[in-house]
Amino acid sequence: MLDFTLGHYLIAAALGGTGLGLSAWTLVTRRQRSDAVVYSPRAPQQLIVHGPYRYIRYPGLTAVILLTGAVAVASGAASVVIVSLWVVALCIARALRAERRGDHGVFAEAYRTYRRQTGLLIPRVSLEIGRLWRPIAW
Repeated sequence: MLDFTLGHYLIAAALGGTGLGLSAWTLVTRRQRSDAVVYSPRAPQQLIVHGPYRYIRYPGLTAVILLTGAVAVASGAASVVIVSLWVVALCIARALRAERRGDHGVFAEAYRTYRRQTGLLIPRVSLEIGRLWRPIAW
C-alpha cells in the first residue's frame, strides 16, 4: 500500500468522474441508434460520427481505461495496478483489432476519412496555425 495524500484521491475522482461521464455520453449516443446498427460487425448500416464518436473512435474503451485508472490510483495496491495495466492492454488490443475491420466493407473510404479526423482512444488535437493567426491585410 502506498501512503496517499488528498491529491491521489482527487486524481482518482477526476479519472472516475471523466470515465463515468464518457460512458454515459457513449450509452446515450448508442441508444439513439438501433443496437443492430451499432453492434453489427458484419454489415453496419451507418457510421456513427456524432456524440463522443466525433472525437474518439472507441469512447467505450476509453471510459473503461479511465475507470480502471481511477481504481488503480485509489487502491494503490500493486496487484490492482498490474490488473489495471492488463485491462488497458486488452482495450488497446481490442481497438486495434476493430480498426483492421474498419478498413474493409461498405464504409471503408468514409471510415478512413473518419479515422484521420479522430483519435483512437484519446481525442486528436491538431492546431492549424493558419486558422488561429491571420495576418493583417494592409
